[in-house]
Amino acid sequence: MKNKNRDPIAIIGIGCKYPGDANTPKEFWKLICEKKDAICDIPSDRWDAEALYAPDFNRAGKMNVKKGGFIKEIDKFDAGFFGISPLEASRMDPQHRMLLEVTYHAIEDAGILLEELSGSRTCVFIGISSHDYGDIQNSPLEQVNIGAHTNVGAALCITANRISYTFNLKGPSLSIDTACSSSLHAIHLACRSIWSGESDLGFAGGVSAILKPEPQIGFSKGGFLSSDNVCRSFDAKANGYIRSEGAGIVFLKPLSQAKKDKDPIYAVIRGSAINQDGATSGISVPSQDAQEEMLIEAYKDAGVDPHKVQYVEAHGTGTLVGDPIEAGAIGKVIGTDRKDICYLGSIKSNIGHLEPASGVAGFTKVALAMKHRAIPPNIHYQTPNPDIPFDELKLKVPTKIEKWPNHKDGCFAGVNSFGFGGSNVHIVLEGLPNVTQHLCCDKGLQLFTVSARSPEALNDYAKSYIDFLNDKKNDASFNDICYSTGVRRTHHDNRLTVVAGSKKELAESLKIFLSEETLSSISSGRTDSKKEKIVFVFSGQGPQWWAMGRQLLKNEPLFRKTIKKLDAMLGKYADWSLIEELTRDEKTSRISETNIAQPAIFAIQIALYEMWKAVGITPDAVVGHSIGEVGA
Repeated sequence: MKNKNRDPIAIIGIGCKYPGDANTPKEFWKLICEKKDAICDIPSDRWDAEALYAPDFNRAGKMNVKKGGFIKEIDKFDAGFFGISPLEASRMDPQHRMLLEVTYHAIEDAGILLEELSGSRTCVFIGISSHDYGDIQNSPLEQVNIGAHTNVGAALCITANRISYTFNLKGPSLSIDTACSSSLHAIHLACRSIWSGESDLGFAGGVSAILKPEPQIGFSKGGFLSSDNVCRSFDAKANGYIRSEGAGIVFLKPLSQAKKDKDPIYAVIRGSAINQDGATSGISVPSQDAQEEMLIEAYKDAGVDPHKVQYVEAHGTGTLVGDPIEAGAIGKVIGTDRKDICYLGSIKSNIGHLEPASGVAGFTKVALAMKHRAIPPNIHYQTPNPDIPFDELKLKVPTKIEKWPNHKDGCFAGVNSFGFGGSNVHIVLEGLPNVTQHLCCDKGLQLFTVSARSPEALNDYAKSYIDFLNDKKNDASFNDICYSTGVRRTHHDNRLTVVAGSKKELAESLKIFLSEETLSSISSGRTDSKKEKIVFVFSGQGPQWWAMGRQLLKNEPLFRKTIKKLDAMLGKYADWSLIEELTRDEKTSRISETNIAQPAIFAIQIALYEMWKAVGITPDAVVGHSIGEVGA
C-alpha cells in the first residue's frame, strides 16, 4: 500500500452556506440529524416558477419542477468588510461573494489570525460551473450597464483568485470545472499541492448559484430532475434530483503541524484518487468499472484496507441508473468478503444537488459525522432500490442516527463524487480520537473579547455569543471560550471586552451591553489596532501587598509554573521561599520588607510577562523603574 507513512492532512476549519439556513457547521449538522428537507419553492425573485412549469418536461421552454434548494438573501453582501466598493460588489457574481464569506468563516472556525495567514504559501482550489450571473450581465438588456468590473466580477477563474487576493495567499489558485465533482476534485488537488511541498496550507471547496431558468430547463429536458421535487437516494421510487445552490470551504493543514499548533481537527484526509469513465453508452452514463478502479486506487493511496471503511458518503443523485452502478462499485470494493456492514448515504436527500459544490457538502457531512462519532440518517429512504442487492453488497442505508461502529483499526470513511462528463473522485478520511484540551481550570475572572468591523456587527456577535453560552449542549469550558476569542480570533476596530467569572455571568453581561446600560466590567469602543503599539511598564517597590498574585498562583498553571521556577533559582541564594512568602496571610506577611518585596515584585512581573506572551501579547517597548528595571 502506498504512502502509508505520509503525513495525513487535517481539516481544521469549515465554512458553509447551504440550503435550510445551514450557515455554520453546527447548523448543518443539526439539519442533518433532525432529518430536515431543505427543499423549498423557487423564490419569486429568480423566475416565475408557475409560468415555466409543465408536468410534461417535453413541452418547449418548460421544466417539470417548481422547487429547489436556495440561499436566502443571496443578493446581500457586506462589501465593506472585504474592502470592496459598492460598485464593484454589484458586478461580482454572488458565487464570488459567498466564497469570500465562507472562507472567512473557515478561518475563524480554525482560530487562525488573518495576519498570520497573510503572505503564506496557501493554495486555493475552487469547484465552480455556473455562470448565470455573467450571462445576465452580458445579456442584450444589460449591455449598457457593462463596466470596468463586469468581466472580472463574472469570470469563473476569479472565484479562486479573489480569495487569494483578499487574504494575500501566495500558493496555487485555480478554479476547477468537472461539473458535479468539481469541489471534491478541488480538495483532492489541494491535498496533492500540500503533499508535494508546493503549499503549506490549503483552502478547497465549491460554489453554485441558480439565477436563471435556462439551465434548469436543460436539466429537466435531460430527465435528470425529480418530478415530485424529492431526492430519494437508493430508494425504489428514486426519479432524479433537485438542483440547489450554496457554498462550502474546508481549511487544510498537515496533521503534524495542526497538532503542534493545537488547531481544532474535525478529521484527517488519508488519501484520494481521480479518474475518468472514458467511453460509455453515453457521455453522462457512469461506468461501474471506472468507479471500482478509482476506489481501489484511492485506498491504495491512503494505505487503508477498504474493508475497514464504516461509511461511504455517496454521490447518490437518486437516479435509477446511477444509484445501482455506484452502490455496485462500492459493494464490490468495500463490501466483498467483509463480516460487518458498511453504511451508505447521500447529503442530496437533505439539501438537494449543489452540483459543483455537492462534493464539499458531502465531505463536510462526513467530517462532522466523524467529529461526533455518529452515522447520520438518510431521509426519503423507505423501500430499497430493487436493483441494488444491499445484503449481498454488505451495504446499509441508515434511516436514524447510529453510533459510529467501534473498530480496533480506527474510524474510516470515504466520499464519492462524479461529474456528468465522467470525471470521478474518491477521498478517504479517518477520524481521530476526540481530545478535549482545557487550557486552564474554570476558576477566577477571565477577560472575554470580541470585535467586528462595525458597531452593528459587534452587536450581532454579542447576540450570537449569548445564544452560544446559553446552549445546554455547549460543552466548551468558560476559560477556553475566553482564550479562543482573545487569542485565536482576528481583532477588528470595534471592540468589546467583558470581565466575568462564568458562562452565565458573561451571558448576562452581554445582555447588559446590548441594552446600552453601563457596568464597570464592560468596556467597548473603537480603536485603530494598526497604529497602536504596546508598552510594558515594570514598576519599582511600593505597590506590593500581602495577597498580590494570590489568585493567579492558584488558578493559572503557567503563572504558577514560572513562580516555582524562580523560587527554585532564588533558593540558591536566599534562606526563604518565594512561594511561602506569597501565600502568607496578612498578619504574618513580610512583603513590606525590602529584601522580600523586591524579589517578589520581580517574580510577579516575570510570571505576568510569561502569561501575556502565552496569549500572543508581547511589548514593542519596555520601561522599568528601580527593581522594575531588572524585570524590563
